Amino acid sequence: MSRTVTNDAVTSDTGAGSTGRTDPLALQRRDRPWVGTVLSLLLGPIDLPPLEGVRAAVARVAEENPHARIGWGLDRDELRWIPGAPTEAMVTEGAAWDDTTGIGEVVDAMVADADPHLPLQFVVYPGYLGMVVWHALGDGRSNGALIEAVAGAASGGGYKPVASHPSGRAPVLAAAWATFGRDPKRLRAAFTDRPDRPETPASGLTVPWRPSRKTLYTSIDGAVRDEALSAAREASGKVSNFAVMAFAVTRALREAGIVIAPISNVVVDLRTYLDGDWINGNFLGSLPIRIDDRTSISDVSQSIRSGLRTGRPLAGAVLSSVRTGGRRHRTAIPESADRGMPAVVSFSDVGMRTDIPFAPGGRPVYASSSEPDGPHGVTVVGLHTREASLLSVSFHDNVVDADRVGAALAALTHDFGAIVAGGRVR
Repeated sequence: MSRTVTNDAVTSDTGAGSTGRTDPLALQRRDRPWVGTVLSLLLGPIDLPPLEGVRAAVARVAEENPHARIGWGLDRDELRWIPGAPTEAMVTEGAAWDDTTGIGEVVDAMVADADPHLPLQFVVYPGYLGMVVWHALGDGRSNGALIEAVAGAASGGGYKPVASHPSGRAPVLAAAWATFGRDPKRLRAAFTDRPDRPETPASGLTVPWRPSRKTLYTSIDGAVRDEALSAAREASGKVSNFAVMAFAVTRALREAGIVIAPISNVVVDLRTYLDGDWINGNFLGSLPIRIDDRTSISDVSQSIRSGLRTGRPLAGAVLSSVRTGGRRHRTAIPESADRGMPAVVSFSDVGMRTDIPFAPGGRPVYASSSEPDGPHGVTVVGLHTREASLLSVSFHDNVVDADRVGAALAALTHDFGAIVAGGRVR
């Protein structure tokens, strides 16, 4: 998928955007593990102006959201941000794809074709807006807000702020004090709330390995989803939308023949423990929960509620910081993989959105190509609208069977109600 690239500057007399800053800024410790990780997003259909109009929208969002670091460079060796302003090279044109090209192929190609020197890039397709971003710039909340802001500005509407202010030096400690400082028992409860992780012995099928990311995409009709959610609540009581979706995805993967670890990971925005205070960068935590063949939807929902209530994701982040002494860095990419190990599923759910400026008449698309967590990682990114639930699944197809993942997604699309019905009562 070819793109047209030019290199002239769009705006800025200072070269530093509206912050006026020109001196390098050290990369936050919590952003360092994400250096080298690249993801992409695709949003549409949207009524977009010609290329220059989208470039103007990027410049506007950068000017009005100076702490979003739009147009900044990153010195990967020195781990420093280099302040700057948007350039024309950041916004390029992409060719339309035909009906034989999957949405997953589009978002994967965006990552493969990205300029290796630009932390943030936008691709303007006919009726769709794509974005490629280095994960060190921000997490899922920030990145989603960024592409939605540019889409809103470009289509002539308003948008919500991208990042309200810098994070300061120790947001994890601030959140920990606010959460556990006055209630040490809560910290103990967070650690005792963890699920047991069974040991998985090595199979002896270790082979040389290198990353081979593949993304598959599907959508679930909103009416079918809502009917299944209503039936699940009627049978199981108060269960969350996310619990139903997580149960359905893992069950579909298992029924397609993929061996899955009994513990899955839920990505949590730790800003929750700062009263939702919107700081920029990465502020993610992981909530491990058990979803095996004996787990009901009610069990999943209760595990999530309990983990969030005790602050388990935040406690895990604090423990990780203590173990590393603040010297955080990107995990080395493995050079071998045990083909007999189970897949580990991670869920990143954007939630229900009603304010994305989708053009009327088309089927909404919100897709993401994410880096899986190691050879056996399976990353599921979901966003929900009134019309549909939109799911992207990224994995390494030289370890996880792509045909089986495809079969699981087909089952979710066509048999979602039946899959959910199997988990209503245990």
